[in-house]
Amino acid sequence: MRHQTAIRTQNFAALFTALYFTSWMVTLSCVWCLGLGLGLLFSPTVDAAGLGRLKVESMLGQPFAAVIDITALQPEEFSRIEARIASAESYETAQLNYPSIVRQIRISTARQSDGKSILKLTSIVPVNEPSLDLLVEFSWGNGRVTQKYSVLLDLPKADRQQYPSQQ
Repeated sequence: MRHQTAIRTQNFAALFTALYFTSWMVTLSCVWCLGLGLGLLFSPTVDAAGLGRLKVESMLGQPFAAVIDITALQPEEFSRIEARIASAESYETAQLNYPSIVRQIRISTARQSDGKSILKLTSIVPVNEPSLDLLVEFSWGNGRVTQKYSVLLDLPKADRQQYPSQQ
């Protein structure tokens, strides 16, 4: 009987030890997970700036004019932004045609009346190609992005009346 009691006591002690340390490990895991969750919840969010949609403001046969929205730009980063049309080598790497007109397009930064940052794309010479692929390189304080835009230029209104679409 004594032998059985000793075995039961040892089993009980081993079970108690296992449960004690298991609960201690679970408690540590819960505290660690809670700390991680709170850290993620209250950590400052990092929004990367980027380029949004392109809005064409000119027609075929006119000097090029377009606006690109800048997204998630922090106010203090505005003075550090730079944008340009990519080089001929970048166009080749991207397997895009590099039309000569893209060398004539200039990019400047501006702020709209509502405070949003934009890129203004302009040219002095008229664009006579109905479609363009623009590769815009944009950099700011914390990063850099290259964005491709496919542009379709409409005929001016007078030309549209001469050539109505066939339906």
